[in-house]
Amino acid sequence: MMRLAGSVLASFFVLAVAGGAAAQNTCNGQLAIEYVTVQNPNVVGSIDRVRLVMGAGSIGGGNRLDVSRVVFNLDCRNNRYCSNAPATSCTDNAGCPGGTCVSVLPGCIDDGAVAGYVGNITTTCPGVTWTANSLGGAVPNEVRFTASTPVAIPAGTFPYCAIEFDFVKLSETSNDSTPKTIEQVAAFETAACNNGLAATSRISGAVGISGSPDVTPGTVPAPTLSAAGALLLAAGLGAVGTRRLRRRRLS
Repeated sequence: MMRLAGSVLASFFVLAVAGGAAAQNTCNGQLAIEYVTVQNPNVVGSIDRVRLVMGAGSIGGGNRLDVSRVVFNLDCRNNRYCSNAPATSCTDNAGCPGGTCVSVLPGCIDDGAVAGYVGNITTTCPGVTWTANSLGGAVPNEVRFTASTPVAIPAGTFPYCAIEFDFVKLSETSNDSTPKTIEQVAAFETAACNNGLAATSRISGAVGISGSPDVTPGTVPAPTLSAAGALLLAAGLGAVGTRRLRRRRLS
């Protein structure tokens, strides 16, 4: 069984009732975010590793959740607005007379080129491989991971399996009200129970920038670079080398 310390857990269910005497069907999917490697200091160029843990809750009228695709948003704006005046921004309930101050999260508005996808996908899902719609970098912000075959999760099983991958810091600050924190959102995109109902789950997590990690680093070894990550860092190192060469010529 996996250790779930520091994880963020959420579940979503759909309840269908067809008549007073009919059976009640439910479809509960569960998803958690764990940050297994967080660099300290966590600065531009730092590579962190995230784990998405999948499972299923109770499933009325069925016994299995099939997950075909999960998504991960690299950076999201931590915008807050008044429930009774969506165009009004706020920091707390005092700024919303007659309403409450609520967050866009776990919805996601792209926060710009703050974090980039690196890759290095690994999984504990048996007999399954995952492919991503990103070759690396900040675009697309929503990285979609598609399973080679649906992950069949038995009802009442959490954790069942996980997918891990790396992302890199691209900016010293984010572009919202929490400039030293990168908020991220994960979700099931395609998940269905074998009773005809679908499940989804939107959850959020965050890591800090510049030596202020929001979680305690795990003991997982530092990840190796994917080809995309290596090209990204090589481009940066090449620029540094060019500047040094120019300085030598001038001297």
